[in-house]
Amino acid sequence: MENFIKFIKKSFVRLIFLLFIVIFLANSFEVIGASYRGVLLTFGKPGNNILLPGMRFKIPFVQKIEKISSTPILHKTSYGVNSNGAITKDMQTLGCNLSIYWQYNTEYLIDIIREYNNTLIIEKRIDLTLEEILKDEIGKLTSEEIVMNITTMSKNILEKMKGRLKEIPIKIIDVNLNDIDWSDSFDNMIQKTMERKQEVERMKQEVALREQETLKRVKEAEAALRVEELNANAIKVKAEAKAEAKRIEADSILYYNNQISKNYNTEIKLKELEIELEKAKRWDGRKVPLYVPLTASGVVVDIDGKNKK
Repeated sequence: MENFIKFIKKSFVRLIFLLFIVIFLANSFEVIGASYRGVLLTFGKPGNNILLPGMRFKIPFVQKIEKISSTPILHKTSYGVNSNGAITKDMQTLGCNLSIYWQYNTEYLIDIIREYNNTLIIEKRIDLTLEEILKDEIGKLTSEEIVMNITTMSKNILEKMKGRLKEIPIKIIDVNLNDIDWSDSFDNMIQKTMERKQEVERMKQEVALREQETLKRVKEAEAALRVEELNANAIKVKAEAKAEAKRIEADSILYYNNQISKNYNTEIKLKELEIELEKAKRWDGRKVPLYVPLTASGVVVDIDGKNKK
């Protein structure tokens, strides 16, 4: 029995020791996710190295890993139509909702761990800065101008937020100004303004469509005129070509006739020469007068012009 008690005691001690080893090992490693960065704290004091995603070792109960997400954080804030609302240039009170996307700048992770490891502190600073910038921007514009330039206002607020908050280790990614709230009477006026704007845009689109249609018709008319010009030129060229062909044909016929005439005259000359040659062959040396027959009056005429009765 005594030996059994000793065995139980030894087994308990071993079990406690084994349990301690398991707990020690289980707390010696920690995984840092892909969208996180970490800093190793030793007795609460941050080290100088930034831990990247992966499995990291730490000494249990002595060290711990503080992790900071690098993903954007959405912060929403609102201003009602009351004493907290912003005053426009035309003295209207405006309320609105804003959505701000921000993230920690992990390049300054150690400073974040030391001084800003609390989103409430960051967002309080964002709210104070945003309220000041928003009221300044709204005070520069009339109510109608604000309605027409909400996107531009959001961009201006974003750029000013980046400038004002650059001394703390965060990045302002985007600012959206939406859900603008007015008094009921002013809401009606805004509605009419929006309707007028939509009507103007619709009319602009109609004018643009008519201009496009007119331009299309002008282009079609110019194309048709060009086709007519080309057809007229083609007819003219064809007529000129036909006239040229006729002229060439006439010249050819004239040339042919001239050649025929020349040949005919040559043949006559040759024939006369042949006759003279034949006469020369037959001449017996005597002069033979040539007479024509008697006329009706009985006069004989020779070729020398002497009349004989």
